[in-house]
Amino acid sequence: MIGYGFLALCPITNADSLDYHIGVAIEILNQGKMPVFSGWFHGRLAGSGEVLNALGLAIGAEQFGSLLQFCGLLSIYGILSFYSFAEKFSESDGVWRKIIIIAFLSSPVLVFWSVHRNLSYFRLE
Repeated sequence: MIGYGFLALCPITNADSLDYHIGVAIEILNQGKMPVFSGWFHGRLAGSGEVLNALGLAIGAEQFGSLLQFCGLLSIYGILSFYSFAEKFSESDGVWRKIIIIAFLSSPVLVFWSVHRNLSYFRLE
């Protein structure tokens, strides 16, 4: 989890994020409204999550989107850690809970989501 936290603090390097997630957020700040693009195809893919990216850029926090992603990851980890999935997984069968948590945290897609500005955990787009 600490590694994912450090990844969330890294600068933006993802091409998708640099192209339209941050580009549309900059246009929102410049125009003061959700922009309409006729010539920029990827700009037309923007959703409501770009407003949160614009908020992060407005306060000078470039990593705001990835920190929100990390908070979503922490909440999923909390649910997996403290919720008993079924009555057959009692306290004596804590091994299954640990296996599920390790399987979730070792998923390679989490590395992508931790540094991406798409706000996938909150499904705003």
